[in-house]
Amino acid sequence: MRIRFVIALTVLPLSGCGFALMTGPPSGWQSADEATLQAMAESNQTSPCTQDTPRSLILKNADWVVGLLSAAHAASIIFGAASASSVGEGVGTAILANVVATGVFTLSARSGGRKILDCEKFQRKLRESLVPVR
Repeated sequence: MRIRFVIALTVLPLSGCGFALMTGPPSGWQSADEATLQAMAESNQTSPCTQDTPRSLILKNADWVVGLLSAAHAASIIFGAASASSVGEGVGTAILANVVATGVFTLSARSGGRKILDCEKFQRKLRESLVPVR
């Protein structure tokens, strides 16, 4: 029981990197005109959006890995329970907990990936708006 508690405390800081530790560009950037885009870029310097860096890839991939491990653990519990002659208490709860964790981490990884792509598009649009027209 203590081992599970220690594992849970270890995994919690890694949870939801895409939700908690990655930031997207300011809202409304897609339809912003040049002046508004420039103001957004200046405000974005205080809390910049997450660029495609090795750190951001580690955060996003950490979510994928934990999600896949949770899915594998849920599958192993299901297959183990199916082949057992009797199922102990808490098996359903363990399966549900792992399925929920799989969903949360997968959504977090997708969210982090989307924030990285939106940040790249925002930076590209900002560079294009600053290029002088000939």
